[in-house]
Amino acid sequence: MDPLTSAVLFIAVFAAGSYVLYWVIRKAVVHGIQEARQSAESQRVDAG
Repeated sequence: MDPLTSAVLFIAVFAAGSYVLYWVIRKAVVHGIQEARQSAESQRVDAG
């Protein structure tokens, strides 16, 4: 494989991997926020 093709392939794979990693982290953060809200709401109900 020539260097240009190698570079383009590397960039494409890196971009795809970064995109997947972004979505995995984003979903984990959203899930964590939802759990924190549910926990806070249940503590309010228990306290009330």
